[in-house]
Amino acid sequence: MKKKDKQEKKEKKIKGRKNKVKKEKAPGKKGLSKKKLILLLVVLAIAAAAFFFLRGRGDDPEGEDPPVEEEVVKEDPVISAPTAYALDEGLEIMALPVGRSVVVKAHTPTEEELMALAEELAAAEAEAEVEAGPTVEQLGAAIDEEETGEAEEGAEEAPAEEEELVLPPAYTTYIYTGEGANVERLQLYCELLMAEDFGFVPVDEEMIEIRKPKFTEPSGSLHLVRPVQGKDYVEEVNLAEKGEEKHMEYVPSESKELEGEFLTSLRIEWDEEALRITPAMIEGAIVIPPPPEPMTLAEAVDHMYSLPPELLGLEGESMEPYLVFPIDGSVMVEGAPAMRMYVYSKSESGTNVFEGQYLLANGGHTIYAVQDDGSLLAIEQE
Repeated sequence: MKKKDKQEKKEKKIKGRKNKVKKEKAPGKKGLSKKKLILLLVVLAIAAAAFFFLRGRGDDPEGEDPPVEEEVVKEDPVISAPTAYALDEGLEIMALPVGRSVVVKAHTPTEEELMALAEELAAAEAEAEVEAGPTVEQLGAAIDEEETGEAEEGAEEAPAEEEELVLPPAYTTYIYTGEGANVERLQLYCELLMAEDFGFVPVDEEMIEIRKPKFTEPSGSLHLVRPVQGKDYVEEVNLAEKGEEKHMEYVPSESKELEGEFLTSLRIEWDEEALRITPAMIEGAIVIPPPPEPMTLAEAVDHMYSLPPELLGLEGESMEPYLVFPIDGSVMVEGAPAMRMYVYSKSESGTNVFEGQYLLANGGHTIYAVQDDGSLLAIEQE
């Protein structure tokens, strides 16, 4: 019994020592974890500080994209409405007269815009050359090479030399916006320029004179030119209103002598948002198209019957109910011979009723209606 009690006391003593060891070791483990955690936090803080420091200096490790700079769009400056457009050689031309309600901006193309335009023109020229085919000189050179044997079979052709792009001139465009920048005012301005005193004529891209434009569409374009021919004028213009009628007056000033053949050019565009005018002085000449072949009396009568009656100010859907009588002889209208045509309608009694007199000029391309007072009304054809 005593031996058993002694054994139990011994086991209890051993267990007590084990518990004591456990209780002493537990605080030791907990303290070691705190130290490691603090050390880890310190290391992370130092690494983060170094990362942001290096990034701020631009010594960032690879993989970071540089900041993208936003492209700043430069707006065209607002200017006072010019009274005259300045050209080369100190010459000027009358500007579009506008009121204070119109905002005027001046746009001068940048080098990038000029380069894009030069590339576009070069591509169009190359395409036109391909469509036109080889020239006589190119064909002759090819024949000479075949005859002399200079073009050997299988020989590598020398690479074609790239032509350096020539930038077009940087002409300033005047942009008109606002309530007063309308097609009606632009039409008045263009009609004044095309009057005999100013001498501007409309032309196409090949400088061939074309018919006067219409301003009935909400958008369109027009190229007006006139020969400088050694002199040009500086015009002063006043836009006045007399009742409902608007008119312009100009006073030519001193002329300036120039050498060579030049054109005063005005490229004009309009739409619902703005009017745009680009003045310039360019080298070249106006090409006058050959006059159309004169019509015979029979051809002139057939042409009159082919027109819609409303174009001539008549009623009906066709000219069949009308009688067209040509009159022998011709009259001169604006320097061109014109054929006279009388038009009659049939009454219920069977008699002919005179409806009007018309003049056909330029091979029927131009028609005038003779008014009661003898004046001529030009009829626009499509």
